[in-house]
Amino acid sequence: VENRESVGKAIREVRRRFPDGVPLLDPVEDLKITDSAFLKLVRRLESLENRIRKHKARKSKDLDVKYSMYERYLALESKIKEAESKVKECMEDTKLKNTLKGMTRVLRRLGHTTEDNVVALKGRVACEISSCNELVVAEIILSNMLNDLTVEQVVALLSCLVFSDKSDDRVQLKEELHKPLRQMQN
Repeated sequence: VENRESVGKAIREVRRRFPDGVPLLDPVEDLKITDSAFLKLVRRLESLENRIRKHKARKSKDLDVKYSMYERYLALESKIKEAESKVKECMEDTKLKNTLKGMTRVLRRLGHTTEDNVVALKGRVACEISSCNELVVAEIILSNMLNDLTVEQVVALLSCLVFSDKSDDRVQLKEELHKPLRQMQN
């Protein structure tokens, strides 16, 4: 009980001495902080507070109205940015859809899909190939270009389609492979 009474007495004394409220402690004079970075921040804060006090908007009678208008402006600006990002997203979706339509059109023209966009036999063959250009190999296989060739010749021609590092070595093609290679290139 005595502790409570002494705390109450101290609070009443503080209220009597400081009727407008307890003053803030000065970090430099009262707390003896001497760090140069901190002192620089304190000076910057004081400078900003001084600029705010002197600013002509502080003297404006309709400051609250202007501030609420500015808040509305910021909210509208945020909504505009959000709408612009949605438009950009839609444009990217549109580009992807156009690209997909183009790819579908090419597959249809090459006979890999039907008019109803159902995968045809040529398309299924192309799906099973994974080591080189699927569409070209499916075209070669299904055009019966390889029927008259030996196994060795087929392997030699199809090896042209598999990626390998560039080399300065000039490969000499056998005479019997010239005609099938030209057919394949056309």
